[in-house]
Amino acid sequence: MPVRKQQKVLALKLTGHNGYYGITGNSRAIGRFSYWVKWIWRKWLDRRSQQRHMPWKRFEQLMKRFPLPPPRCPHSLYRRAANP
Repeated sequence: MPVRKQQKVLALKLTGHNGYYGITGNSRAIGRFSYWVKWIWRKWLDRRSQQRHMPWKRFEQLMKRFPLPPPRCPHSLYRRAANP
């Protein structure tokens, strides 16, 4: 699958995950999940090449070209309590 298509699918999945699990107090878990998604994506991109592995610097350049959404918590328990 082309990298652009992989990026679009991963972005949709991350956005959905953040929307479902992104509540107050869960930001560390959301950030950890985002990190592991990037780590696994890099691992699978490594398998596409005949070279030994893709360095993190090269992967960061790829991430600038094909960004994934940042981890964020869209739901706040405090906001709802302040406006009943």
